[in-house]
Amino acid sequence: MRVPAPSELESWKSALSKAEAEIDRHSDDSGRLTSEQRRLRAELDAVKNSTGVVDDHEAATSRSAREAAWAKHREALDQSTAAAFEIELRKDDLITSARLGHMGDLAKLNQTCQRLAVAEAELERSAELLNAAKSKREVIRANILESARKMAPAVSGEITLGGLEAWLRRREMALATAALLRQAEGDLRQAEADGSAAQNRLSAALSAAAVPHDHSDSCEALLATAQSAVDLEVEHKNLREQLERCEREEASRRSALETASADEARWDASWAQVCRSCWLGAGGTIPSLMTVKEVMDRLAELGPAAQRQAGLADRIAKMEDDQAAFSRELAVMAAELGLERPAESALSLWALMSARVEEARSKKAEKESMQLALKDQSLKSRDLEAEIEICERRKSEMTQLFGVTSLQEVEKKLRMIEQRIDLRRRCHIIEREIREALPIQDMADVEQMLDAADRHALEAEQVELRARFEDQDRRVRELFTAYSKASDEVDAVDGDNAVAALEEQRRTVLLEIEDKAFSYFRLRAGIVAAEQALRLYRDKHRSSMMLRASAAFQVISRGAYRGLATQPDKDTEVLIGIGADGSSKLAQEMSKGTRFQLYLALRVAGYHEFAQSRTSVPFIADDIMETFDDFRAEEAFRLFADMAKVGQVIYLTHHQHLCDIARRVCPNARIHELAAPLVQERRAA
Repeated sequence: MRVPAPSELESWKSALSKAEAEIDRHSDDSGRLTSEQRRLRAELDAVKNSTGVVDDHEAATSRSAREAAWAKHREALDQSTAAAFEIELRKDDLITSARLGHMGDLAKLNQTCQRLAVAEAELERSAELLNAAKSKREVIRANILESARKMAPAVSGEITLGGLEAWLRRREMALATAALLRQAEGDLRQAEADGSAAQNRLSAALSAAAVPHDHSDSCEALLATAQSAVDLEVEHKNLREQLERCEREEASRRSALETASADEARWDASWAQVCRSCWLGAGGTIPSLMTVKEVMDRLAELGPAAQRQAGLADRIAKMEDDQAAFSRELAVMAAELGLERPAESALSLWALMSARVEEARSKKAEKESMQLALKDQSLKSRDLEAEIEICERRKSEMTQLFGVTSLQEVEKKLRMIEQRIDLRRRCHIIEREIREALPIQDMADVEQMLDAADRHALEAEQVELRARFEDQDRRVRELFTAYSKASDEVDAVDGDNAVAALEEQRRTVLLEIEDKAFSYFRLRAGIVAAEQALRLYRDKHRSSMMLRASAAFQVISRGAYRGLATQPDKDTEVLIGIGADGSSKLAQEMSKGTRFQLYLALRVAGYHEFAQSRTSVPFIADDIMETFDDFRAEEAFRLFADMAKVGQVIYLTHHQHLCDIARRVCPNARIHELAAPLVQERRAA
């Protein structure tokens, strides 16, 4: 029987898979094109029903009917032909008017008709390809069935390639099983012959060993008889060897017993002789070995105990001598210090003298500290006198310049000048932005309009305009994409009527782009105007938090910075510090210590704002004054003392000098010190 080769099966499988894939692909294409055809027909019907526009074919049919009616009327020239011609003429005029009045819809209708014709042609081609793929699959299945019937004429006509492969695998398994069966039968015959020969040899061996057995027994029975005989012989041999070993061990033990008995007798005689020669045998009796051993252990312990007793007695004598010498020395030192020796022991006198020495050392250290503090205060006093002289001179110059009498008035004048400069600069910037964004050029009209404006309405309008701006901006990008795509399609088409349709689409897209662009610019102008209005409103209604933060920053920096201001940056505002010399710095340009001062000033101002409108909560700061000098720390603690009037202030630090400053600035402050074990535990953790 000839069976298909594996390569032939693989070729059938590959061809069948390709045919199935083509059928699936063409089926998907047919479904997609059918859906597209239905969609285009629905779109075509919708355009016709909504606008009343007819396509070119119906228009040509109407024109042909009008020409036919005209030809009949020219031939007959009677009332009936004239009425028929009038009806066809009016119908054609209506169709023509509708087409002229809806050119955009007409172009869309024609384009839809073209796409429908293309879809129908593609659907017809897809159906042809699907039928061809199915025919190809049937040819492959016929070849498979023909090959299967050559091998097995009774095979079913519905057999598939998978069924044929399964049948071939079962055929190979059946052939392999038959070969194994033939081999097993041959092995069985050989095993039976070998078993008969082995049984004859075993029976002869048992007869030679004089073992009783039945010659007609099976091979298994003969093996059991032979094994029993072998086991019995092995057991007899083991018993004989064990008997010989026990006899040798008995003789050896008897010899050892005799030797041990003789040694014991000699040792007893020697022991009795030794005991009689010393105090152990003084009573006439010989003590046992255990008794003598216990006595010797007790005697061995007496030697170290006697040595320890002698050592302790010597140490006691020396300590008594040292105590007497110590008492004499204390008496001499007490006499030198002018102290009368009390009636108590020398230890009481030693405690009294130690207290006097510690008191003297403490007074000496206190004296040295006071002298250093006095010297430091003297130097500070001279420096302060020099600074006071310089400040008085500068004060005189400043008061004469501004025509005032106090530094507070000078400070107000300087702040007014700074505010005037900053307001002028910002006023020019805002006026320029307003003139660019609004058609109004007179600032008085702008101010009047802003005074009448509502902040909440402006913010709501800004949010709405931003949302509309994003939507219009996205719409402009979509229209530009459509315009680019239409331009590419115009470049790709030939010189037929598609050019007119694309040109019409291009004009429509351009008009939509123009309309959306105007809407975009209007929204953008509205957003700019709303932003300017909000910025003017914030400048006009500046919150008290900025003023409080500026004052706190000026206090903490000890006048190095006069205050804070904001500077617009795109859609946000940037916080800047105004230096004493009029210069400005951004927060990231300041030093680390100055940034800490700015941060603390903002927190202080925020806490006051929060406490004004809500229930106060504890204010907690963790060693933020680590980079502050003592003067700035004093100012910061003064701010904390002011904050403590409206709420609780908690400051955590491990610097002792800050605690001293806090006590000096705010005597009512309560300082809690953590226990040393707790601190060590926290550090270990």
